[in-house]
Amino acid sequence: MKKRYTYLISICALFSTISLTSCRTILDYYKGVTIDIDTNISNGSISAYYEKNEINNGNKIQLGDKLYIKTLPDEGYMLDELYINNRLCNDTPYFTVEKDYYMVRATFKPITYSNDNLKEIDAKLTHSDIYNSKSLAVTPSTGDVKILVVPIEFNDYDGFTQSELNSIRVSFNGNKIDNSNDYWESLSSFYKKSSYGKLNLSFDICDKYIPSFSGSDFKIKEQKDGEGSIAILDECRDKLTINSNKVNYKDYDSNKDGYVDGVWFIYNAKDQKEVYDERDFWAYVYSCVNDDKTGPKYAPDLDNPQFARYANCSQLFLYSDSEQGFDAHTLIHEQGHMFGLDDYYTYDDSVKASGTGGLDMMDLNVGDHNAFNKFSLGWIKPKVITSVGEFKLKPISSSGEALILPTYKDINNPFNEYYIIEYYTNDNLYQLDSNKAYRDVYPRYFKDSGIRITHIDARLIDVRDNFINSNELSIDGINYPLDENKYYDIACSNTASRSYKKTKNDLGYYNLIETLNILNKKSYNSFYYDADGYSFLFKVGDVLNSNLQSNFFINNVYNHDGSLFNYSLRVEGLNKEYASISVKIV
Repeated sequence: MKKRYTYLISICALFSTISLTSCRTILDYYKGVTIDIDTNISNGSISAYYEKNEINNGNKIQLGDKLYIKTLPDEGYMLDELYINNRLCNDTPYFTVEKDYYMVRATFKPITYSNDNLKEIDAKLTHSDIYNSKSLAVTPSTGDVKILVVPIEFNDYDGFTQSELNSIRVSFNGNKIDNSNDYWESLSSFYKKSSYGKLNLSFDICDKYIPSFSGSDFKIKEQKDGEGSIAILDECRDKLTINSNKVNYKDYDSNKDGYVDGVWFIYNAKDQKEVYDERDFWAYVYSCVNDDKTGPKYAPDLDNPQFARYANCSQLFLYSDSEQGFDAHTLIHEQGHMFGLDDYYTYDDSVKASGTGGLDMMDLNVGDHNAFNKFSLGWIKPKVITSVGEFKLKPISSSGEALILPTYKDINNPFNEYYIIEYYTNDNLYQLDSNKAYRDVYPRYFKDSGIRITHIDARLIDVRDNFINSNELSIDGINYPLDENKYYDIACSNTASRSYKKTKNDLGYYNLIETLNILNKKSYNSFYYDADGYSFLFKVGDVLNSNLQSNFFINNVYNHDGSLFNYSLRVEGLNKEYASISVKIV
């Protein structure tokens, strides 16, 4: 038996500001459009929501509003057919309201999983390989890695207290297992969990070091392209001790490349205005290079490994969200740079877009690393979807599983163009930053579960031959192994001024990483992902196709060859153990 509804059932209103109201029945507010929903459905149901057009100021659906139909299969079922006014709309379950009556009906069928249509791939290449091609060393991202931490005490600032020195120790090495860090994770414990045990970082805290120059002199030196930190590296080279014993740098070269795997400087500056407003003693990562930036400052030495990749920050960052000084958010973000990861926010004042909406460890320092980061650091082996079908996907927070929709016929490493798919759940490393806003002002991670789909363009370019000398650049997906005669770098960035352009005067640019959403909206200014996840996680019944990603691409085509996105991906189910996803070619 069919029931006819004059009003929509279970509707979410999306306003022009893209803020989301709570789900509420249409009976409360909206009248004017009749939706005849077939309720004589087995193994599923139908709901709907809509987005107001720009001139709609009222509380009822009007012509020009965009209406989305969501099909909600029962557990173990998937959509078979969706009809809107007798038109098959499986892959386009949305329309602009042009009349005052719509008939919606659907049928569902059991899911038959097609996991044979998946091919697991190993990273093969990681960020270390890219940096090594430029004769630059980064911190190894797998294995047992020991890093030095040096408390830097300037004599014109208050000296470290024992409590402050303890906060350094706990922020780098503490954990919740032994209750040594009751705030969250330390730098060490975070990366052991984030890498699924593939990376075991440990940090040896050196005796505090007092430079020969003052903090005031350091600030002046830093303004000259980071010369303050370099001066300390040069000066302390033969003077660092741990418990009064001289440091043996061979203990800190796990990959035997002749370079220390990493060194951290933590400064005893703690004035809020000086650090946060004036950006002195700011947190950043760099490499020891020659003045002309063409290579390493020091030649590798297996018997006496040299400094290469280093990080530094004020101790104030450890107190950002913890009165005890146990907050490792900033340390974790900067350690990502130590591995070679880029920032995902933009440095351009003129472009206010955030490719991941603030919500990534390499964006605004929150949550965990996304699937691309984990793939490109050698922690996970995603599975490439080789043919259409239905697939299971476990939560990435616990399993490390991810799927790839390729844009190339073949892909065997992270440095290509593709879509990476992960099942987000607000547990493990996401739990803290989904339950409260970091520092009470940062965007909060999603409370709900859902599918996160991210477009990656990590293609490589021979910087030495092409990037500087040519207006017409050529980049492509790179296969393993790298050409030892080339100087590789990732061509695309989320900062427009640093990203590849087709021509010198091209206004369009390619992002390195950009998370898609069901609204086909970029995130600008202070607009970040909605914490409830309605906008930026794909939920049951949500579909991704070419029309719902058009705003993220130049002319809505793949960057590498100009072809169209020809997939239709639908989320068929979500439970605690896995998500069900269907993919087909349209």
